[in-house]
Amino acid sequence: MSILHVIWTQLWFGVPVGFALAAVLIVLFRSRPRALRGRIEGAEHSNMRPVGILDRRRRDIERNKVASGHYLRADMWKSRLGPVVAVGLGRYGQPVLRPLNSFKNATLIVGGSRTGKTRLASSISDQQVRTFGGGSVTIDYKGDDAVVKEKARLAQQEGRSFLHFSLLPPNGSGEYPQLHPYAPPVPARYDGLARGNGKSKAEMFLKSVPRDGDAAAYLRSAQEVSELAWNIAALTGFDRTVGQDGKTRISSLEVLTKMLSTATDGELERQAQALSVGTVLKYYPHLSERDAEVRIDSLRGRVQAVSAELKKSGSIVAKAVSSTRELASTYVNSSAFYPGTFGTGRAPAGQIDLIRAILRGEIVVFSLPAQIYPDFAAMMGTMILLDLQNAVATLRGRQAAVAAFLGVPLGGADSTRGHRSSYRSKNSAQQRIKHQRRP
Repeated sequence: MSILHVIWTQLWFGVPVGFALAAVLIVLFRSRPRALRGRIEGAEHSNMRPVGILDRRRRDIERNKVASGHYLRADMWKSRLGPVVAVGLGRYGQPVLRPLNSFKNATLIVGGSRTGKTRLASSISDQQVRTFGGGSVTIDYKGDDAVVKEKARLAQQEGRSFLHFSLLPPNGSGEYPQLHPYAPPVPARYDGLARGNGKSKAEMFLKSVPRDGDAAAYLRSAQEVSELAWNIAALTGFDRTVGQDGKTRISSLEVLTKMLSTATDGELERQAQALSVGTVLKYYPHLSERDAEVRIDSLRGRVQAVSAELKKSGSIVAKAVSSTRELASTYVNSSAFYPGTFGTGRAPAGQIDLIRAILRGEIVVFSLPAQIYPDFAAMMGTMILLDLQNAVATLRGRQAAVAAFLGVPLGGADSTRGHRSSYRSKNSAQQRIKHQRRP
C-alpha cells in the first residue's frame, strides 16, 4: 500500500471523527451558558431544537388524552407516582404529571394575565370529575362566560346535573343569558343559610363579613340575638313564609330582617307568644310535653331580656341588632341578585344544595364578578365557603349512611401522606369510578 493511500485512509476516517468529537465537546462546554441565555433572552438563543410536525401531532394527541382523564385511569396507576394528574405539556408534547395526592391540599396557581391559570384549574378539576365520578363546585370571581360553558359541556358529557348561580350584569336588561344548551334557562337559586339550626346560621352569616376593632365587641350579642330569632321562626313556621310571588319561600336573611326590623315594636315577642306545645313537638318530636313547656318558657324569657335591652339607649344589644339588620339588608335588598335567586323555591331541581351536590356529583358554578361587585362578591364567596365547610362536616358525621348511599364499603380515612389509598373502577357511566375515602 502506498504512503498516499495510507494518508488518505487516515484522513477519511480521522477528520469526520475529529470534527464530531470537537462538536460534542463544544456543545457540552456551551450548554449551560446557552441554557441560561435561553431562559433570559428566549428559546431561539438556546440549544433547543425547533418544534417539528411530529411534535405538533404528539401535542394534539396528548391534549386529547388529558381532556379524557387518560392519566387518571386505573391502568396508569402502576407508576411509582401512583395516580397522577396531567398539569400541562412540554415543548415537544411530553405530558407533565403530578401525583394526585399533591392536590388533596390547597393548590395555588399563579401567573400573569392571559397565561392560562383558569384553564389549568379547570383541567385539573375536570380530569378528576371524569375519572372518579365526583362533583365540582366552582366559585368564579371573574364571572367568565367561558367557565360556565365549559362546566355545562362537562356536565352534559358526564350526564350530571348542572346548576349556575349568577349575579346581575351591571348594565344588562335583567334577562338571564343561557350560555350553553345544557344549562337551565333560568339561574339557579341559592340560600346558604337554608340548612341548619339558629346557631349554625348565625355563625355562618356573621362570619361572612370581616370584623376588627370595636365591631368584634358586638359579635357575641349579634350571634345570640340572630340565633334566638331563627330558632323561634323555625318553631312557629315563620321561616316557611311564601313571598309575594306565591311560589318562592322567603330567604333565611329575609326572615331575620323581618324579625329584627320590628323587634322594638314587639314582632319578636309576638312570635314568642305564638309558641305552643304543639308547634315545639312538631319540630322536636322526641321531647315530652313537659320538656316542650320548659323550652318555651326559656325562649320567652330570653326574648323578654332582649326586648328590655333594646329599649335602653346605647346598649350593646341594641347596636348589635342594628348592625345585624343592616348587614342582612345588604343581601336582601341588593340589586346584584336576579329576582328570586337568593332564596328557596318549590322546585328542588333548580335549588343549589351543596350536600346534595356532593352526594350526587353535581356540577355547580357560582359566578361572582368581583370587579363589578367587589365587597358583595367577597361576602357571598365567604358564605359559600362556610356552607361548603358545614356540608363536609355534616357528611363526615354520617359516614356510614353516605357509604351506603354511594354503595361503597366503609373504609378508613384517606390521607395525603403515610397511607395507601384504595380505588376501584367501573366502566358504566352510571356507576362511575368512586374514590373510597371519607366524604
